[in-house]
Amino acid sequence: QAWDGVPSDSLETNRTFNPTGMYVDEAGNVKYYDNETDNYQQDHYQLHFSHLLNPNMVINAAAHYTYGRGYYEQYKEDQKLKDYELSPVSMGDTLISRSDLIRRKYLKNHYYGTTASLNYDNRSNLKTNLGGSFHIYDGLHFGEVIWARYAGNSEVNHRYYENTGFKVDYNYYMKINYSPLERLHLFADLQMRHIIYEFEGPAFVNEELKILDQTSYFNFFNPKGGFIFEINPMQKVYTYVGVGNREPVRDDFTESSPESRPGREKMINYEAGYQFASSGARASLNFYFMDYYDQLVLTGEINDVGGYTRTNTPRSYRAGIEMEAGFIITPKIQWNGNLSLSRNKIKEFTEYSDVYDANYDWTGSEANTYKNTNISFSPSIIAASQFVFAPIKQLQIELMSKYVGRQYIDNTSNKDRSLNPYFLNDIKLGYNFSLPFAKSIEISVLINNILDEEYISNGWIYKAKVENQSDFLVMDDGYFPQAGRNFLAGIKFRF
Repeated sequence: QAWDGVPSDSLETNRTFNPTGMYVDEAGNVKYYDNETDNYQQDHYQLHFSHLLNPNMVINAAAHYTYGRGYYEQYKEDQKLKDYELSPVSMGDTLISRSDLIRRKYLKNHYYGTTASLNYDNRSNLKTNLGGSFHIYDGLHFGEVIWARYAGNSEVNHRYYENTGFKVDYNYYMKINYSPLERLHLFADLQMRHIIYEFEGPAFVNEELKILDQTSYFNFFNPKGGFIFEINPMQKVYTYVGVGNREPVRDDFTESSPESRPGREKMINYEAGYQFASSGARASLNFYFMDYYDQLVLTGEINDVGGYTRTNTPRSYRAGIEMEAGFIITPKIQWNGNLSLSRNKIKEFTEYSDVYDANYDWTGSEANTYKNTNISFSPSIIAASQFVFAPIKQLQIELMSKYVGRQYIDNTSNKDRSLNPYFLNDIKLGYNFSLPFAKSIEISVLINNILDEEYISNGWIYKAKVENQSDFLVMDDGYFPQAGRNFLAGIKFRF
């Protein structure tokens, strides 16, 4: 596994370095645990039903069940025994309260539910859809210590926490598509969504056990609507307004209490655009403004149960323009491209940073307020281009390019905590032919990152301050360098 990424001090010398599973044995030798693995399996079962009531009306229904189970295994150094419900170990006059150990964190869950809809189409100017769904998630989460250098009072596969998560999620909706005029199309979507979250038992929060029994309820109304107007057979304009509500995720609940838990996130999305399409060209232009209320973001603050959780920042937004185009330059050359320009801002953001004394013992946190900062991992420029060249009927050559602008790792807009922009180019070759035993055979070769660009697509950072020092220190970080030049080949048979 490579959960932790590559530390920044290794990026220049060893971009493939993986510290996951690294530890120092009692003799001072650096070693790697060889079973630092993630093991998970899901079994999916689905049943679908559809019945035509009359030429204008059809009913659809489905039932589903998913059984998931698995665990991930980790070697952890110098862990507090009390955090694993283990007693200190006496060795002569020494009381040992810490130990290296190997732990497994397990998940077993059942996810099941049903969906149903009634669809009506008058074959003229009206389509309606009435439906809903009901889903239940029932999960068991637990952890076991399978080995410890100083085992204390543990048994084989010592279980140090166990908790359950139960979620009921149901909704009902109505969709209408109505054309009062031949070239004017109206649409609306009204949805009610209800959620019940229940958690019972202790959870491992910020490397400590906490009791987090709690129940939460959410009720959302998510309306959407807009229109499409066809100027002529080749051109159309449209507009759209939609409201979306999103509940906090599991970690927001298990690593908080009812007092510190974040609330729902609400977003109102406004869009308007223009589309053009002809036999030799197409183009589209889309303007959007996503207005967030109480967006969920990480601030670095430690809540009342000791966890680093997300909180609701009152106001933020994403605004931009999206452009797409495609042209047949010659009968053998085609070009497609897109460009996205955006501003992604948090209007006011308070970040909390840990503070340590000279011995690096934690003493508290420090708050810093920022205004009009960039939302993390939201590049303001994304562009892509594709040239397709077919010199002969059986051969196709594609040149694909992509540019991604600067991304900030946190919400402070600090360039030192950002990912550099990158520009990638790929080439794909495809050749088709037939043989007596096959209708067609396609051989393809894909060369990714042909310029061997060294780029990073993701990362994380933990920064803190030491008392009486003004600058932040990077205490820990991890980056995820992507592959340089690489190749992929395939062959496809059609009979």
